[in-house]
Amino acid sequence: MSVITWNIRGLNKTYKQKDVKEFIRSNNKAIIALVEHRVKEHRANDIIKKIAHGWQWISNASPNKKSRIWVLWDPRIYKFDMEEADEQLVHGQISILSKAITFGFSAIYGLHTIKDRLSLWRKLRQIHSIQQGPWLAMRDYNAILQSQDRRHGNEVQDIETRDFKEFLLDTGMHELQYVGRDYTWTNNHTYSRIDRGLVNADWMMMMPNMKVQVLEPLVSDHSPLKLMISQVQGRKSRPFRFLNCIADHHQFLQKVEQAWEEGSTGGMIQIVWNKLKRVNEVIKEINTKHYKGVDERIKRMREELQSTQEEMSFKLQRQDLIEKEKALKGDLEKWILIEESIYMQRSRVQWLKLGDSNSAYFFAQMKNRSNLNGIQFLTNDMGVQLVLEDDIEAEILGYYKKLLGSSAESLPAINPNDMKMGPVLSKEHQLLLIKQVSKEEIWEAMKDINDLKAPGYDGLNAVFFKKSWTIIGQEVIMAVQEFFESNQMFRPINCTAIP
Repeated sequence: MSVITWNIRGLNKTYKQKDVKEFIRSNNKAIIALVEHRVKEHRANDIIKKIAHGWQWISNASPNKKSRIWVLWDPRIYKFDMEEADEQLVHGQISILSKAITFGFSAIYGLHTIKDRLSLWRKLRQIHSIQQGPWLAMRDYNAILQSQDRRHGNEVQDIETRDFKEFLLDTGMHELQYVGRDYTWTNNHTYSRIDRGLVNADWMMMMPNMKVQVLEPLVSDHSPLKLMISQVQGRKSRPFRFLNCIADHHQFLQKVEQAWEEGSTGGMIQIVWNKLKRVNEVIKEINTKHYKGVDERIKRMREELQSTQEEMSFKLQRQDLIEKEKALKGDLEKWILIEESIYMQRSRVQWLKLGDSNSAYFFAQMKNRSNLNGIQFLTNDMGVQLVLEDDIEAEILGYYKKLLGSSAESLPAINPNDMKMGPVLSKEHQLLLIKQVSKEEIWEAMKDINDLKAPGYDGLNAVFFKKSWTIIGQEVIMAVQEFFESNQMFRPINCTAIP
């Protein structure tokens, strides 16, 4: 299932109708917006019957404006409820019947001048203010966003990009990443990227791992844009990640010590692994109890502070209200810094300082990382594009099994005489290489790990180990030394995750 948008000028021509019919047949599980078709309204129904027989459709035609946009869908798969239509867009709600998924969709066809597009930006701002839930606005904005969006044409002027940039800044809309052709329109002299898929924050949070495919233009000068909705298959639970702010909680060291003191059996590496698992559980409890829903906590604090200050305005010099306001301000400052710390950690931005109201920037970076840190689709050796999670997982496992091969009973040894013919280490250097790793070296190595890095799949990062080193350090050192002495790694420690 997918959403496809395409500029297909001159759909009155029979050969183009045949090509579009074939395109729709090969994408028969898509909801498709065709723009710039130049078909008069009295001919629209006959042509749509030819290219998409049995499908439903709507257009943006009105008594005063000719039709420029069609939205077509198979009623057995989708439902589309149109809410807005003008000469530059059609907006409504798409429902995928088999998946109980609903989202807003706007098919865009921007006018050709900066002045004429002003009404488009106003309309999109209006839709953004009332849209509930995920929203996708995709197709031809007839506007560029960056200087690199045009090649071999007129130099990009600031006035060409200003309105688009202001719209994105005002609404927080985010451009989906794309794969395929770098440019979406060409006349074989100038190359431009004027077709885009924009989404709101709700889309990024609910359906984050998607990329727009820029397909080959076929019989058009514009490339079709395709977004695979079949990638939405329910969100799998993500691996736990230690939040650095938890280390500042007054119960942190106490809980870690209680969990660490419980007994365990096995080698030292296995003992440390089992203890870290128990510690992980108590940290999750702290996180759930005290740090879950930080944004809602801050919202409630602000509302309570506002209510208290309103009460103070007509109950002057009430000491209890003065103390309450002071306490609320202190708590609000504390939790705003905690929220910003969490966003900073999740965004992996390291060059900004806390306390500078960077939460919006961190949040935008989190959304961007959400897009980057995932595999949306793969193409296998046969050239088949895989989009379902189970197919992608099987392809990855098969690839690495083939790459790594099978285990061998014996491997050819290196001839020691050949090795002696080249440079060799002195006896002193040889002894240094086999010297036991000291606890000071292990601690120094730990201190050198960046605070945002997680040494293992358990999600416990360097901050956790540094803050709790007085409790766990001795046994961690013994586990590391055991590895160097035995040359054996406890297998679960060597696991990783493919997002």
